[in-house]
Amino acid sequence: MKYDPAAAGRFAGMMGYYHKFIPHLHTLLAPFHELKQKGADAVKIMSSLAFKASFHELKRRLMAVTQLKRPDFTKPFYVDVDSATSGGVGAALSQREDPDDPESHVPLAFRSRRFNDQERGYSVRDQECLGLAESLVDWRQYLLGANVIVRTDHKSLCHLTRAIIAEATRTAPTAEIVADLLLRLVIRYFGCPRILFSDSRFRICTEVSTFKFTAYE
Repeated sequence: MKYDPAAAGRFAGMMGYYHKFIPHLHTLLAPFHELKQKGADAVKIMSSLAFKASFHELKRRLMAVTQLKRPDFTKPFYVDVDSATSGGVGAALSQREDPDDPESHVPLAFRSRRFNDQERGYSVRDQECLGLAESLVDWRQYLLGANVIVRTDHKSLCHLTRAIIAEATRTAPTAEIVADLLLRLVIRYFGCPRILFSDSRFRICTEVSTFKFTAYE
């Protein structure tokens, strides 16, 4: 992060997605909020003991919150996919600890990568299809034979498994992968607030070209 207030802002924004799981988050982020003040001296603030202590404590708590679990093959798997047109695509694999509690998701794996120049020109739908296809292939060892629920904030993806896809389109490979893997897959629209894992990880992981992390690694 060095002395880059923009990077500090991205980190603080990412932490906001975990406010339900980290007590006193607003207090811990106080040194980060000081960077938003008019005329703030970024070097002085970010080199202070208070800022460094806050940063390390936030990372410690984030690791505790996002600790990866091992899969339970008796439960459905959830795949969250999210993209940003200028950056890349991120995805997360999770399950519910309590099948009846939609807030009890625990992460099993994360993946993220940056777009190349050609992929940046894709539509958002095509970008998320690309991320979904790569995720399904990467995590097929978990998903084969299981019930899979894909959660997206892009409504048109919900028709991927029901619509007739022309072979020349960029979404065709994703539809073929779903068919080839014989996945019991449902795509649901949940909107931005519900896409927790992939969006928050995506914010921090697209600064490197490729990021993959699973519970078995």
